[in-house]
Amino acid sequence: MDFEARKIQKYTVSQFYDFVQNYNSLAELRNGEIVNLASPNRLHQKISLALAVHIFNFIKNNNGKCEVYTAPTDVKLDELNVVVPDVFVVCNPDNFDNQKYNGPPDWIIEIVSNNWADDYIRKLNLYKDCGVREYWIVDPDKNLVTVYFFESLFIRQFHFSDNIPVNIYDNLIVNFNNLLT
Repeated sequence: MDFEARKIQKYTVSQFYDFVQNYNSLAELRNGEIVNLASPNRLHQKISLALAVHIFNFIKNNNGKCEVYTAPTDVKLDELNVVVPDVFVVCNPDNFDNQKYNGPPDWIIEIVSNNWADDYIRKLNLYKDCGVREYWIVDPDKNLVTVYFFESLFIRQFHFSDNIPVNIYDNLIVNFNNLLT
């Protein structure tokens, strides 16, 4: 099947996995459409790794039940949406099957790459509508983090130099300048 046919047809999660199993590229299913993902750059990966390690250590040191995952781990939000967040935290790890997490994570972090509209518009609305509790957009070009805490409609923007509180955890603070030095 060619690329144009993929854009017209609406796929379910099952059809998506049948289709992408023959390809070696990373893809998401967004509202039934297959979207190919580009490889992230070095800074993107550095931020992703630093965040995941920081969150992992916090959870472990506080005997938390939640778990942190990084791309390329799939998240099935519903029958028309499978996403690959850069970093995400789930507090109900029983929702995993062998291939993906089923349901909305508690916290998703996306690091802005080439297509900012994906993170700032499409994924923002998708994550809010699907029940994600907290969503961070990390913009390395602007040294800004936009935090959405959907449970209380909290929206706030922080600089990399700020101590950013995590809303789903008491006492977890992220300071990007400290993480990246």
